[in-house]
Amino acid sequence: MTKSKQIVMHCPCGNAKVLAKGLCSTCYTLKRQDEEYFGGHREDAEA
Repeated sequence: MTKSKQIVMHCPCGNAKVLAKGLCSTCYTLKRQDEEYFGGHREDAEA
């Protein structure tokens, strides 16, 4: 039995053009910068 894989068709923001990891280029860049500069806590740092 082969394991099925779900394909991402849209970014969670609604953009239909997915770049990587199921995210559009804008969301991917923000996520990468969040992890790199804020350790995954961008929301806390902006407040």
